[in-house]
Amino acid sequence: MTNATSTLSASTAIESRPVLWWATLGACFLVLQLWVLGSWMLSSRFVASDPGPDTLSAVAVIMQWLICLSFGIGGVWAVFNLGRSLLRGERFSGFQVLMLGTWTATWQDPTLNLFRPIFVYNSHYWNRGSWSEFVPFWMSPNGSKMPEPIFWQMGCYIIMQPQLVLFTMGVIYALRRRCPQLGLASTLLIALVACGAFNTLNELVLVFGEVFAYPGVVHDWSLFPGTQYQYPVYEGFLWAIGTTACAALFCFPDANGHTLVERSIGKLQLSTRKENLLRVLAAGGFINIALFFYIFCCLLISTHIDTWPELPSYFSSGICGEGTGYPCPTKGAAIPTVQMAPDLNLSRP
Repeated sequence: MTNATSTLSASTAIESRPVLWWATLGACFLVLQLWVLGSWMLSSRFVASDPGPDTLSAVAVIMQWLICLSFGIGGVWAVFNLGRSLLRGERFSGFQVLMLGTWTATWQDPTLNLFRPIFVYNSHYWNRGSWSEFVPFWMSPNGSKMPEPIFWQMGCYIIMQPQLVLFTMGVIYALRRRCPQLGLASTLLIALVACGAFNTLNELVLVFGEVFAYPGVVHDWSLFPGTQYQYPVYEGFLWAIGTTACAALFCFPDANGHTLVERSIGKLQLSTRKENLLRVLAAGGFINIALFFYIFCCLLISTHIDTWPELPSYFSSGICGEGTGYPCPTKGAAIPTVQMAPDLNLSRP
């Protein structure tokens, strides 16, 4: 009897190992995020970036208020929604797992600029600079001047990105219902294209609303090249790859409603709260990997970008240019880094 029990326990452990692996990976990303954000908040670099002398247009001011109100309210709703489930001891829904799992990838937001600055926020938004320079292997000087908008961050990773995943899931469900003859690969490819197009439209609205800008792009692959409104078409579709992967994860649960990274979790006989934690960590591990694919591709492209266009002061924000000791990227120029330019006195924190 003892041998049989031992054999059963060993078998259960082996079958449960995938969810534990994903949860361990997710826990590592969560610890990294808490360390990066915590170190930043406790540092002398937790200060607002200077927007400079340039003022916002009326359209940009209206967009600023819309972003602050909608994303701020969205963030508060998310905290209330999740807090209520926690207090009641309820099992998290798939969307709640998605929200929390995506939130654990917030630390990745500024890493597009790890080699050189290619993406900037508007520093007229309330900010405290960026945690960039606390990210492991950070190379680009003045990374802490990147004005991460607080209200944007309240809603982007916990509301906006999950909504984009839901949109992509809707496309997948619609295709499977109306075109059942389509194979899985074709379905996901069409969903990816739809997600990329939808994401591109959303980002163009935000670019023209001066929420952020993409000064570091490859002109031949971009819309409106050479202007502050230039937009890299490849960005929307690279982001769609990770988003579609996340949508596929939640679109195809097993008979017990568990996603691929959660399967066999029922064999662990956990309480609802512990199961919720394991599911969130497992999803977070997958989501971080999926979204990092986008970051990795953009980092490779960042080594081939064209010269920055002329930008208002609230986009340069002291990251590069006159008075910063760090020239803004130009086509074919070397990539200045903290390690390569010690004379700039831009040491890591």
